[in-house]
Amino acid sequence: SPAPLPNKPISAGTPFPQPYPVSTAGNLVIDNFANANNNALGFGRDISDNTLIKITVSTASKQMTVSFPGTPNEASDGLVFIPLAGSTCVDMTKYANSYVHVKIASMPAGQDFDIAIEQANDACDENVNPSPKGFGEVQASRYLSGGTDMYIPVSHFGINLAKTGSSLDLKSFRTRTSVVFKLIEIVNSVPAGITIPGRHSQLPLIYSCTVPNTLAFGIDDGDPAFAQTVMATLKSNNVKATFFLLGLPLLDTTNGLAAIYRQAIADGHQIGFHSQTHPYFSSVSDADLDWQIDTSISTIQQVLNVTPSYFRPPFGNVDSRLRQRLADRGIKNIMWSIDVEDWMYGTSTTPEKQLTAFNDDLKRNGNIVVMHYLYQSTTNYLDNFIKSAKAAGKKVVRIDQC
Repeated sequence: SPAPLPNKPISAGTPFPQPYPVSTAGNLVIDNFANANNNALGFGRDISDNTLIKITVSTASKQMTVSFPGTPNEASDGLVFIPLAGSTCVDMTKYANSYVHVKIASMPAGQDFDIAIEQANDACDENVNPSPKGFGEVQASRYLSGGTDMYIPVSHFGINLAKTGSSLDLKSFRTRTSVVFKLIEIVNSVPAGITIPGRHSQLPLIYSCTVPNTLAFGIDDGDPAFAQTVMATLKSNNVKATFFLLGLPLLDTTNGLAAIYRQAIADGHQIGFHSQTHPYFSSVSDADLDWQIDTSISTIQQVLNVTPSYFRPPFGNVDSRLRQRLADRGIKNIMWSIDVEDWMYGTSTTPEKQLTAFNDDLKRNGNIVVMHYLYQSTTNYLDNFIKSAKAAGKKVVRIDQC
């Protein structure tokens, strides 16, 4: 197998101008944890999955503890949603020169996390995919001062503030060690003695096609036994797709994947990458993160003689470190706006719900698909997916063509 590659230096980021700007927007307390259920703006806090992440608010001490009942890897996939508005979209342009201030009790040893602000879609409509359109995020430890306070320029989130999404998110926790939050607010200025780091690149997360009336299938890792069925279905429908490959299975000379993907390249399909071993990226070390990216690229180069420049993160799990590294390498980060939910229904007693999931997202203007060829039912339904897309007037193309 390919040898681990040396870590690539991370760019320092765009320097923040000094003296630090002072906003005139006024301060805004988002959450001071004085209410057990709602934040200071009157909106209810939420979490992504109570099997992965938990919040406990103490109104007596005015603090929120974030803890992690899930497995170590899955803890990184939990999110805490701190609402900014009661609607899908809020105009926060007046805070363009302001700072997000997050105060914690302390940063536990080995812990880190990301602070994100969601980006609403162009229609400001939660019934249109994708919703949200994405998010800008920063690594908390880069901004940590005095062990307890982070002052982050709003501009560092890199979003269109006129269409700010509905929440500020706490995400990508690196370990299962609890973190205690004391205050989240927007302020006009930073105290003396605070140093603000350079802004890291915010590699866009691509959820949608930009070419009108196109739709692209992004097909992730799968079972080699089903690969030929997928290829035959694509060929019979005269469409091309994008495959996101794992490096490790490609090195297995017994599964036939190398030959299958060489033929896919010859047939005009696009090859992207999906990591070497399918980790939760938020949970791996910086060195392992570099290794996953660079080794999977070098594996594909070695076996297939192509250099992939499109990437899909396993589990859709991204953090600021990953986005910075992909940006430094000129790689596009592909998400999705149609989920066939094969992970839920592929081996269930109701596999036909994959068709429902596809068609529902298609009706919501979704046009980049995530699916796997892990299950017989999913590969059988691929023909239906393609015909539904064409019936909706979509031209099915590769992701680099949409």
